[in-house]
Amino acid sequence: MVARHPLDRLVSGYRDKFRDGAPVTRDIWVYYLTDYRMSRGLDTSNMTLTFLQYLEMIVYKMVTRGRSSVDRHFRPATLVCSPCSVKYDYILHTDSLSQDLQHIAGKLNITGIDLGLRLNAKGGNTQVSSYESYYKDIPLPLLSKIYALYREDFVLYDFELPPFMKSVLHDAQKEKL
Repeated sequence: MVARHPLDRLVSGYRDKFRDGAPVTRDIWVYYLTDYRMSRGLDTSNMTLTFLQYLEMIVYKMVTRGRSSVDRHFRPATLVCSPCSVKYDYILHTDSLSQDLQHIAGKLNITGIDLGLRLNAKGGNTQVSSYESYYKDIPLPLLSKIYALYREDFVLYDFELPPFMKSVLHDAQKEKL
């Protein structure tokens, strides 16, 4: 299976489904946004949202309706891919996919294919995400909620917390005591 960093997945969903802050036009996402705003008593005539509003929407839907109720694009990967009940031989990360594929090809003695080629990569290398810039103005309490909702993804897939979230992990560990 291939896993993507949860913070990167959230940014990708915002860029793709909610048009990076431009007016949402696809019916499914107009409905998704309208449903959220109606449930909160917010204005439903505006079909744009900031990244902060987007994260608030994802958190609200997960907390009030359950983590499995959100669209699969935003659902934690641990709920989509069931890593605790399915025995995967390999779990690859999108941020190191070319290297991971080379490792697997070596283990399986696969030759004759160009493992550096990916349709969504530039120059044959795994594309580096700029997701961290999206989180620079997100309040720490919201980041803590995001971490709590995606904690299993961070732990089971061994994703590192970026420096701006290190205090979130520290706070989460203090709560366990």
